[in-house]
Amino acid sequence: MRETSPVSSPEADQGEGWHEPPRPRRDLIGRPSSFSAEMAERIVQRLLDGVPVARMCREPGMPDPETIRRWRRADPEFDGLFRFAQEEGWCELAHQVVADLESALAAGVPVERVRLMFDVRRWLLARQAPEFFGTGKRRRGRRQGNL
Repeated sequence: MRETSPVSSPEADQGEGWHEPPRPRRDLIGRPSSFSAEMAERIVQRLLDGVPVARMCREPGMPDPETIRRWRRADPEFDGLFRFAQEEGWCELAHQVVADLESALAAGVPVERVRLMFDVRRWLLARQAPEFFGTGKRRRGRRQGNL
């Protein structure tokens, strides 16, 4: 006599004897993927503080960068607020650099060292926001010159 699986047995046709295994709860696993006003406010505040998106997304409870890009594409209002906050954050970082350099000069740090501090921070800002702080020659996704 051949054994039958519960799926093909008469009991299965009547709804008895076969049950799907329980699925794991997924409501507490992973990063937030649904847009909310509270999450948008947190993102905008971090941008205003000058925190880069990549660093912000590594913080607990924050969505990944692709989720933020998807939200920006889906919601033009959020995208505009995001752009504004990001640019204001970059300006805040630039003001902070100037204030730090002025403090270093006032504290008697040698000018050569202050110049090096400025060059490094300027390079970092240009890497973070090339369209905003860069020379304008570098465009994302395009090569310059013959390589």
